[in-house]
Amino acid sequence: MSTGRLFRFGFSKPAVVVSDHAEHDRPVADNPAGGVFLQSDGLADQRLVDVDRIVAPADLAVMAHPPHFQPGAIMNGAKTRSCPFSFTVSAADTPQWVSLSGAGAIPADTSGTWANDTTAGQVVSICLAGGSSRLGTAGAWATTTSPGLSGATGSSNGVGATSDVFHISNVVALPGLELPPSDRAALIMRPFDQELALCQRYFRSSWDYGTAPGTAWTAGLDQMKFSHPIGDFSTSQIFPAMRIAGTLTIYDAAGTANKVTYYDNSSGSWVNNGTIGTTLVKQGSMFVQHVIANSRFTNLGFRIDARL
Repeated sequence: MSTGRLFRFGFSKPAVVVSDHAEHDRPVADNPAGGVFLQSDGLADQRLVDVDRIVAPADLAVMAHPPHFQPGAIMNGAKTRSCPFSFTVSAADTPQWVSLSGAGAIPADTSGTWANDTTAGQVVSICLAGGSSRLGTAGAWATTTSPGLSGATGSSNGVGATSDVFHISNVVALPGLELPPSDRAALIMRPFDQELALCQRYFRSSWDYGTAPGTAWTAGLDQMKFSHPIGDFSTSQIFPAMRIAGTLTIYDAAGTANKVTYYDNSSGSWVNNGTIGTTLVKQGSMFVQHVIANSRFTNLGFRIDARL
């Protein structure tokens, strides 16, 4: 066995999200350097470490119309190392479990740079239609320049007509040589509370789960409320810590970005559209300055985006 890097991957943001799968159904013209791809944004925190393995297995569920040869590829974060893979969608409009394991597993890369910190460590692509310069030999690692290789040679146009549809879901990769069968794969999923905490390293907000950031609320009765003598600043700790500091957006009760709601002592009521000053966000804390005359209470919502 040769020493390589073992891969774990999943799709964080497909082209179009429909329920729990990705769907794409628009036609594409021939273009040697282009194509239509479902591509992960870049995956971090995946423990990309050197291990004594020569293969990395993966499972995924697909459904497509019509049947076709389906390629994809795995790349490092810089897209300077690419390995195409392929499988066949054998029946139209029929869910199919694809196991890239055993002899069909993705071979481990023994060179190139693979980040194992909070930056993008790897990128996974499913090629629905690709130009010739975006395709390579299945099962063979190649040194490339960005945007890398997104599929295998011999790819068919999976979105050549408006009636063509492709679905993908349940992507999983594990260490070792083999993967569980389709009826057992769901049992390896983490509990929802653990999964949510891991997701919050990349994105979080003060709204309840399932409610979009920026949704209006009744001032003083929801979101974060701070009491201060002169209305000058608000601070809060963040736990668990985020992947990086991220981008902080503040909202008032009307859902207006970069404003706060405050209690006006003169009118005895809550007022939207309060001006904010300096904002600062770290992995484990946030700070919002709001110097508002004649105000003692401030009400605000927030979102922090630390996605790749």
